[in-house]
Amino acid sequence: MAEHLEPYEFKPGQSGNPNGRPLKIHTILKASGYTLDDIREAFKDIGWHDADKAQEIIDNEKSPLILKVVARAFLKGAEKGDFRYISEILQHVIGKPKEQTENKHLHKIIVEYANPNDTFIPPAPSPEQGDAGEETV
Repeated sequence: MAEHLEPYEFKPGQSGNPNGRPLKIHTILKASGYTLDDIREAFKDIGWHDADKAQEIIDNEKSPLILKVVARAFLKGAEKGDFRYISEILQHVIGKPKEQTENKHLHKIIVEYANPNDTFIPPAPSPEQGDAGEETV
């Protein structure tokens, strides 16, 4: 390695990311004792509000703690322009969009018999498979 980069090398036993990846909101809430249903309900309550309503929930002393946590995460994401927080909330409210991929590598398989009069005869089932071709236990 180049000498000018040596001060930036990791020392043995040193992590490149000492704090690790930040926990997701629902992970923090689950660790705090909330059930998955509680978390989903909080996400649903906050997910459709604007920033002003989220701030009202935070400022209201009677708001449940779980709603305050989700509302604070919602506002934090909006302020920083980091929409991972908002995306996480919306995914729990309306679900994650289905991802589709297109297979552009389709191949056509042609089977030709040496004798056109031959027909395909499937192999007989083994004794373990029984009559229906399924394994019996």
